[in-house]
Amino acid sequence: MVLLAQYYDGRPPHGMFMSEKFDGIRALWDGSNFFTRNGRVIDVPDRFRYGMPDFQVDGELWCGHGNFGLAQGMTKGGANHTGWDFASFMAFDLPCHWGSFARRLNTLNRLDPTDTMQIVKHTRVRDAYSVRWFYDLVLAAGGEGVMLRDPDAKYIRKRTCELLKVKPSNDWSIYG
Repeated sequence: MVLLAQYYDGRPPHGMFMSEKFDGIRALWDGSNFFTRNGRVIDVPDRFRYGMPDFQVDGELWCGHGNFGLAQGMTKGGANHTGWDFASFMAFDLPCHWGSFARRLNTLNRLDPTDTMQIVKHTRVRDAYSVRWFYDLVLAAGGEGVMLRDPDAKYIRKRTCELLKVKPSNDWSIYG
């Protein structure tokens, strides 16, 4: 099981971290294999493992904006599926690293990206308007939405309000 988000609840976002919400397949790297959030092993090409760290990394298997179906197909179709040619593992957390999200993010940002693993950029929220600006930018580029994270949050393997998703399907107002 992985850390799962709640929908944005209207709290003031100042001081949280924000990042793009990627529309792909949630995946956990355990140091040798990728797993779905439900624990199923994902059959990936050997080249996709090259350079990955020897510890757990949480992220999203992503094939670009508007390509959720391709990502879904490759995770079900196995290592020979053509979707792997377009895929990246978008790393956004370190489940077994001790400490707050801010500490885990600091460690994550020191990892070297690989040909297949990219480190998701997180930015500190200044105010609600900066979240709205970033949200509009992500949607204009074809993205799904924004994730908000409490900098003090521990990694817990359940749904939590310390990780929030902001998507068009929310009935929300980031301005309060």
